[in-house]
Amino acid sequence: MLQRFVSLMAVLAFGLTANVQAADEIKDPTGTWMWEFDYGQGPVDNVLVLKNTDGKLTGHYDNGHAKADIKEGSFADGKFTAKMDLEVDGQPVKVEFEGEVTDDELEGQITADVGGELLEFDWEAERGLLTADVVGTWELTINGPDGQIYTPKVTIEEKDGKLSGIYDSTEAGKFDLEEVEIEDGELEFEVTVEFDGNELGLEFEAKVRGDKLDGELEYDLAGQTGEAEFTGKRVKAEAKAEAKE
Repeated sequence: MLQRFVSLMAVLAFGLTANVQAADEIKDPTGTWMWEFDYGQGPVDNVLVLKNTDGKLTGHYDNGHAKADIKEGSFADGKFTAKMDLEVDGQPVKVEFEGEVTDDELEGQITADVGGELLEFDWEAERGLLTADVVGTWELTINGPDGQIYTPKVTIEEKDGKLSGIYDSTEAGKFDLEEVEIEDGELEFEVTVEFDGNELGLEFEAKVRGDKLDGELEYDLAGQTGEAEFTGKRVKAEAKAEAKE
């Protein structure tokens, strides 16, 4: 039974994945940050989306009333700055975010230049997740129990506010995802893979960092249960598909 279980797991491209992350990767600010702040007229939900490319930060800010792209941003040694120009009630405001990242949290300071008057605020934020952060095709990297590396793909779509998707394994075929949700800042989904008369139930839970993700899955095959780690990257759509958009 054990040999059959290991063999089937290998064919279906699941198993234990080495998931070693360097300290610099853990501190990478890439991703979506959320916090609530009261500017004097009640609490406001704030979102800052960051992407780090070799120390250069890009991204955008949105609080539901004011939006702006990062004009100038940098990241080094776990600390970052992001500058942008906002317009609040018709008045230009220069804003600078300064923060230090520790895995899923950051803290720092926000400086706003309002007509030459500098306003400073302490700042704390936590990693969050938006629908746009998870939509797309993800190529998973999994080290099977037989020592082979497999790359099944998961495609997630959003329609009418609901997430759905497809799990695509070259070895076993395509299967619909179940219960695709964003829960507590993480991506969760389930899939039941059928192969050779057997059903393999899988539950995924992943943290998303821009175009990368990592997490843990739980599997159940005929009462044989266990856990495994996985990583993944979002792959670009084919040129033909992009042209249609």
